[in-house]
Amino acid sequence: MNVIASHISIIPHLTHTRLPCLTGSTLAGQDFRGRNLRSADFRNAKLQKANFNGADLTGADFTGADLTGASFIATLLKDANFTNAILRNAVVQSMSIANANFSQANCRGTAFNVTDLREIKVSATDFSNADLSSSQMLPEQLFRCNIQNTVMPDGRVHSTAVSLSWSV
Repeated sequence: MNVIASHISIIPHLTHTRLPCLTGSTLAGQDFRGRNLRSADFRNAKLQKANFNGADLTGADFTGADLTGASFIATLLKDANFTNAILRNAVVQSMSIANANFSQANCRGTAFNVTDLREIKVSATDFSNADLSSSQMLPEQLFRCNIQNTVMPDGRVHSTAVSLSWSV
């Protein structure tokens, strides 16, 4: 059994022990549904089309990870770090996302469904072609973010590439 497979096979059995370091791992298409992955280290991991539905990712670190097409439905993302992560065409429908950091993340085409985004951190985040229509977000949060062709919470589609004002 390879090292990554052995790490994945023990994840469901962990309760209060430290998760293995999965930094830089290739875990594309992996099914993490319902798993307790609190404070997991996924920095620079390849997680395209991974399924995190129902997982507890509180405090997880996805810095620089590729999460293209990943699914986060009913997922706990409180304090998770997505700085410089790629979340293109992902689905984020989180139960708790407070204090999650999406600074400089690529969220092109991502659907943020029924998600309260008012307490997330964003800076130079690419929300182009994203769907924020069923989310709650404060206009000032999008300062200097790319919102070209983004469906906003009020249903409007923005044609400007970068929000440079406090009123979008």
